Amino acid sequence: MAWPLCFTYTRSVMGKGFLAHVAFCGRTLAVMETDGVWLHGVNPGAIAVGGGSLADAHKALHEALTKTLIDFAEAAATYDAFEAAVDAFYHETDADLQEWEEEVARIKDGRTAPPDGLRRCPDPELYVRVRAMRIEQLTPDDNPLSLRDATADDFGAAA
Repeated sequence: MAWPLCFTYTRSVMGKGFLAHVAFCGRTLAVMETDGVWLHGVNPGAIAVGGGSLADAHKALHEALTKTLIDFAEAAATYDAFEAAVDAFYHETDADLQEWEEEVARIKDGRTAPPDGLRRCPDPELYVRVRAMRIEQLTPDDNPLSLRDATADDFGAAA
């Protein structure tokens, strides 16, 4: 069993002399395994995480993305280098794209049901946005341990 999912992600990240806000809508393929659910990134493709449930895997996805962005921020000497690294990471489309598209077709024609409780996101607008921020633009939602991390509203079944 596999589900084509779309997700949104937003995070503010501090680097060497810069603060950036990252937002994207990505795609992942959720695969049921004996040990739980694995999310295989499609966009960004260079990521795979798992958890005992879809909710656990979703949380792990957000944690892995945050760690990846922090790694990019630590390695980047400038905001421009950080922005380029995030853009390249997001656009690494995985080979799972064809399977993702096949699973979308299965949901659309009723052969597969999306996971219970997930909204449908037909034709998701895929994007990556990185923008420099000033300190006065920050809000409590930019805190790294915000309760807004990995909410159910961030996830949907593509169909």
